[in-house]
Amino acid sequence: MPLADAMPRLEALVEAARVVEETAAAEERQCDLCWDAPRSVRFACGHALYCEDCALRVLERDTKCPTCRQPALPIAAAGAHVAVQTTFVYQQQAPADAVVHPQPANAAAAVGVPETRKLNRS
Repeated sequence: MPLADAMPRLEALVEAARVVEETAAAEERQCDLCWDAPRSVRFACGHALYCEDCALRVLERDTKCPTCRQPALPIAAAGAHVAVQTTFVYQQQAPADAVVHPQPANAAAAVGVPETRKLNRS
């Protein structure tokens, strides 16, 4: 196929891919519950999942983020700009005085099952 014939086809493919990408990006920015409104609330953890109406309904039942279970309040951001922002999830850090517990050496110890011991019979 000559280059002159291939170029219009390639340009059409690139344009079609751009339309698909824009459509997918717009769908990803819709509220996870109603799919009728853009995401407009960012929780304290950084997740942006819902429009304002749905976020209020979710927070009436539980004040933890349904994705990461971290506290969702206080609301970090609200408004139309939230839908176009990249989601950044804040990592919770353990306090400096937190106690670190050693990990068990085997699976039985991990679930609290006592080790089986052989009895010495004389």
